[in-house]
Amino acid sequence: FYASTSASTSHELMRITGLGRVGIGNASPNAPLQFSNGIQNRKIVLYEAANNEHQFFGFGINGEGSLRYQTPLNSNDHVFYASTSSTTSQELMRIRGNGNVGIGTTPSNRLDIHTGAARTGSHPSQLPLYVTGDIGLDTNGFEIRHSNGSQGIGLGFASIYAAGSNVNQQLGMSAKGPTGHLTFSTNGTERYRVTGSGNMGIGTSNPVQKLHVEGSVGISDKLGIGTLAPNAALQFSNEITNRKIVLYEVGNDNHQFFGFGINAEGSLRYQTPVSVNDHVFYAATSPTTSSELMRVKGNGNVDIAGSLEVGYQRIWSNHVPVAPVSGASVFCPCAAGSVVLGGGYEIGSVLLEVEATFPIADDKWMVSVYNTSPFDIQYFRAWAICARLAN
Repeated sequence: FYASTSASTSHELMRITGLGRVGIGNASPNAPLQFSNGIQNRKIVLYEAANNEHQFFGFGINGEGSLRYQTPLNSNDHVFYASTSSTTSQELMRIRGNGNVGIGTTPSNRLDIHTGAARTGSHPSQLPLYVTGDIGLDTNGFEIRHSNGSQGIGLGFASIYAAGSNVNQQLGMSAKGPTGHLTFSTNGTERYRVTGSGNMGIGTSNPVQKLHVEGSVGISDKLGIGTLAPNAALQFSNEITNRKIVLYEVGNDNHQFFGFGINAEGSLRYQTPVSVNDHVFYAATSPTTSSELMRVKGNGNVDIAGSLEVGYQRIWSNHVPVAPVSGASVFCPCAAGSVVLGGGYEIGSVLLEVEATFPIADDKWMVSVYNTSPFDIQYFRAWAICARLAN
């Protein structure tokens, strides 16, 4: 098809080839309908609002080499459909004139996605991404997975969950850099954080220890300090050291503090920082007062709220025979109401070997010996120093 351009020339308008191909501005169409390779906004106009390069429904080619989908006004949308029957079609996706994209919904956000039952209630707008649907707490949510589908992460309506075909899967969070922290907040307030160095703070944004808590702590079972298998409500390691519990520190050493420790010989250590400080024992007398029972002064003197009967008593046991090549023990008890302060023994032969001598109760001293003689009976006896406390 031609149109005259002068008395001697004509311009080709359209060509229909012998194969039935139509060329518009193209003399060699290779498709059923093919246009010229001209770069312009308007290649196909479906509806014209005005005769210009912008106000129309249609298609064109942009100068940077992109296919141009055009609407005449920013109140007009691009809508994609698929037929559901001979009389109806279903909307698949909508690109609004303001740039918002909706899949399954008319978008109020930059990318707005919906699946399942129709939305109800109120929903936000102007968000970069918004997703709704029939989402469970930790199922059927928005998921990101590895290309093999085995592992991933999902967002439920109130949870982050591990997604994927693997039966077992880790779920982690990772901050970046030495000052990148993991923070957790509720009700608009930070509750705890893990710093880039690995310190965890609860109630503080600047934890200086592996676990730093500001506020009260409740433990319903057992707490181990220096041990991973506590058998008591509070249990420390079996390390032998002066400082196990420090109530008040005067100097960072093993002596200048109020507290408790374990001595190497196997005794419980009660510690004060200087000799002018005392150990004082109390008993409550009311909700507001306590009564002093005993005071161990820094110089070693003991004050007791009561009296200590003067005059210690040495109690002797009977002489005890020991058969040849055998052992024997004797117990030396104090009188009722008395306590044993020490003890000893008396033996009549070097052939008797003392195997043990110690208190076996608050009021009893024990001595055990062995007769090394193969022929003779040997004799020994024990003694105890007893004292009585009186209120």
